[in-house]
Amino acid sequence: MKRQLMLAGLGLLIFSCAREGKNEDCKTCEFENQPVSICDNGDGTVRIITEGKSETLDLKGQDFDEVVNRFCAGHGKEGLTAQRNE
Repeated sequence: MKRQLMLAGLGLLIFSCAREGKNEDCKTCEFENQPVSICDNGDGTVRIITEGKSETLDLKGQDFDEVVNRFCAGHGKEGLTAQRNE
C-alpha cells in the first residue's frame, strides 16, 4: 500500500513538472530581420530567444504584452535589465 502511494505521488510530481513548461506564454516577432520568441516566465522575468540563444530579462514591473509590443516595434531590450545569459 505504501509503495502504491509513493508511486502515485511520484507520478503526479512528474506529470506536474512536465506540464509546467507548457504553460509558458510566448510571443514571436521579427527584430532586426531575425525571428525572436519572447516568453513570460511568470515570475516577473521574460526569456528572449533568438538564433538559438536565450537571455532572461527583468520586466521591472512592466506588463508583458507592453514589453513585447515595444520590443517588436523596434525598441529591443531598452528599459530592461539582463539577469543572465544561457
